[in-house]
Amino acid sequence: MGKLIGSLAVLLLIATQSVFACTGVAMAADGHIVVGGNEDWTRFDSHVWAEAATEDAYGAVYFGYQIRGEFGSPGHYWFEFQGVNDQGLYFDTFGAPPLADPNWSGKPSCPEHIEILLMQHCTTVKEAVSMLESYNLARYRSFNQMIFRSNMQFFIADRTGTAAVVGGGHVHWMKNGYLVITNFRPSDPSFGGWPCPRYDRANAMLANDASPTADRVAEILDATQFSCSYSYTSCTRYSVICDLTNGDGYLYFDGDFTQSVALDLLRLCQQGLEWTSIEDLFASER
Repeated sequence: MGKLIGSLAVLLLIATQSVFACTGVAMAADGHIVVGGNEDWTRFDSHVWAEAATEDAYGAVYFGYQIRGEFGSPGHYWFEFQGVNDQGLYFDTFGAPPLADPNWSGKPSCPEHIEILLMQHCTTVKEAVSMLESYNLARYRSFNQMIFRSNMQFFIADRTGTAAVVGGGHVHWMKNGYLVITNFRPSDPSFGGWPCPRYDRANAMLANDASPTADRVAEILDATQFSCSYSYTSCTRYSVICDLTNGDGYLYFDGDFTQSVALDLLRLCQQGLEWTSIEDLFASER
């Protein structure tokens, strides 16, 4: 009973931290890197899609939603919460305390979703950091609307075994073979969201076993999820795991880590994929 009460207390503490609370992890060792993340949000209707490689752009697989005003912009458009390209570069986006000065002054506005540009033109974390730091991300020319970029940081990893958290002109690099991100800013936790039980729990598990396998990432994501069974406003709608070394991907839905859908990421990057409901993928597996 004591353990049950303790677990419920942790869950309640987690729930009060943020309406939009996600967890990401990267693990690398011996030339192998695996990354993953929980997407905690208010809607179940998540999708996966892919853009095939061209002469001018790398192929990429994306995970996310059709936005319907949640980010302040009118109209409907698709937004890439996570993605991975055929070069083994991965990104995930995380809500974070807003910055008064995100280090964008004097920089050109981004002509497209920065997430798409990263996937189309970058191969390494170093290249991605350079691109992220070259634009004013507050306004996209294609939408001509302000969206919540000052409230965001990026989790980037690549096939070489490098990973980092990027935001507001700061880069927090992976050390000791693993990196965890939640919803505070590693560059300055005093902005808010810290201390974070999800962050502490993930790091404790990694300190015990940081083997870079999809199964180990799944265990950590399962331990740090927001179960939708507790009726949170925002809970773990889906989870993504990518083996960047081998080009394999795995999806989990609705916080259920007992079953997954495998994705051939490299094939999808070659062939492309129309917007496909993640929930429907699991229904077709039953």
